[in-house]
Amino acid sequence: MLFKRILVPYDESTPSKDALEKAIDLAKVTDRAKLFVLHVVPQVPIPPLFNRSIRTKNGKPMTMAEYFKEIHQELKSKAKEKLEHVEEKCERDGVNTEVHISSGNPACKIVEFAKDEKIDLIIMGSRFADSTANDGGGRSAGRGKRIVRKVLLRKLGSVSRLLQIELLAPYC
Repeated sequence: MLFKRILVPYDESTPSKDALEKAIDLAKVTDRAKLFVLHVVPQVPIPPLFNRSIRTKNGKPMTMAEYFKEIHQELKSKAKEKLEHVEEKCERDGVNTEVHISSGNPACKIVEFAKDEKIDLIIMGSRFADSTANDGGGRSAGRGKRIVRKVLLRKLGSVSRLLQIELLAPYC
């Protein structure tokens, strides 16, 4: 099975950088594969209490809610700047790439993006992958793989669990 649409959720962490490298390698050997890199800026809910007026550093009056929205927009623009190197790297490696920035709940946004873009494969990093790689030692191969997969899914957290429930696309 050839994967033509590959998604890499990317947050500049070491595991997501490793996932990006693996996705680039796979895209290079898969004819006409397109790589989608998605960065999600988490949205912080702003309680109604934050509608009271404050003054910013430059003395400009605004509500706390407006101030938080301004900060959120700044985070999105900084993310765009930081992700330019990802697109450049993929271009140098000859991989057709699109970089997207979204905001909201990362797990929900990854699922939504994968469905909307009809993604064939999701490659994502996990800070827990190394700690479970040796689980299953001494067991039969099939049983050990099942146990490792269950442990990985449990330890990966809400993003991978939601992917498993919501998507038909494979992920690793």
